[in-house]
Amino acid sequence: MSEKSNLLIVGKPYIKLYDDKTYIFCDYSLKGESKKLWMHVDSEYSSKVDFDSSDPFSLVFLIIAMKNGVDLHFEGVLTDTLYVNISKDIQSIYCIIEPSLAQIKVTSSNMQSAIEHKGIGVGTGFSCGIDSYASLVDNYYEMPVQSHKITHLFQINHNQKLGVYDTKWQRNMPRFLKGAEEVNLPLIQIGSNFYSHVSLPYSQIHPLLNCSVAMLLRNVVGIYYYASGYKFEDIAIRKSHSAAYSDSILLPLLSTRSLFFYSTGSDKSRVEKTISISQFGIGRDSLDVCAKSPNKSLNCSLCYKCKRTMMTLDMLGELNSYGSCFDLSKWKRHRSNYIQEVLENTTNKYMEEIKKLGEDTGYFKRVEAARRRRELRAQINK
Repeated sequence: MSEKSNLLIVGKPYIKLYDDKTYIFCDYSLKGESKKLWMHVDSEYSSKVDFDSSDPFSLVFLIIAMKNGVDLHFEGVLTDTLYVNISKDIQSIYCIIEPSLAQIKVTSSNMQSAIEHKGIGVGTGFSCGIDSYASLVDNYYEMPVQSHKITHLFQINHNQKLGVYDTKWQRNMPRFLKGAEEVNLPLIQIGSNFYSHVSLPYSQIHPLLNCSVAMLLRNVVGIYYYASGYKFEDIAIRKSHSAAYSDSILLPLLSTRSLFFYSTGSDKSRVEKTISISQFGIGRDSLDVCAKSPNKSLNCSLCYKCKRTMMTLDMLGELNSYGSCFDLSKWKRHRSNYIQEVLENTTNKYMEEIKKLGEDTGYFKRVEAARRRRELRAQINK
């Protein structure tokens, strides 16, 4: 590869096998320095990997080039539809989300039209969280169209190091496998080193990183659902710490004739998603909502994500059903304080949703009545 200081040059992808995994590498040159991006999948999927195309790496390289303010050239094959969108609209969207990014020129030595579906499967990311389980309710349990029904779950980690065993990811893996077994779907584990090459917060770039992985396996899946954390009324392209606000606008621009990306879940609030998950009784041994816990066999039961999920489940009378995922003794000690937080809140949208559910179900009245009964019993027993 030739080297130019104002150009990021991307080589053709190639495959190597290490242990029981298939690695797909893509070399690049930036400002006189040669580096590698890579992804790996279990070897059982090696025959399905799309390494003839640069598409699976193109979105990551786009952000690297925009962050460095250099033009981008692909020496490998690039799908024409994706080329058009990364050359214009995707850049425009990301320059609004993150104004420090620069508009750049994209070129390719070889462009071709995308073939129609090779993969007949339907994929979705699987974190065992509320959004991912809600996607399963909508697009697996309740999906009436067989061709759009989820067939594969993707568990993705973008913070891998070549040849280094990721103990944290593997420590969390039993929960992911348990969740996949519960819904009787195969779990595809995919790792990459993407995050160490991109100097932006994960919250701003996760759609590009995760959809890149799906492109790698478009011989397996022709449809990929991307779970959204925001309702349609919140969807917008704006300067933000999170790209999730623009999912419904951005994801169609990542699609080609061989792989369609759909944003899912924006028709429901987080409370509504929790209700639907509890009604189907899924995730009772694998629900993972914690923002803090280093021990992923159990949610910390104290962070803001744990508390809002536990309170919602408590209001629905379902918290005990998810007792293996939380420390219920902590909840009992701190519940009254969190109730007070919710009742006094005037700004947090999630707390407002929870407050309305509490009022609709009579939860706050029941808790207060129980508190008074305990106080009365204590006085009688003195």
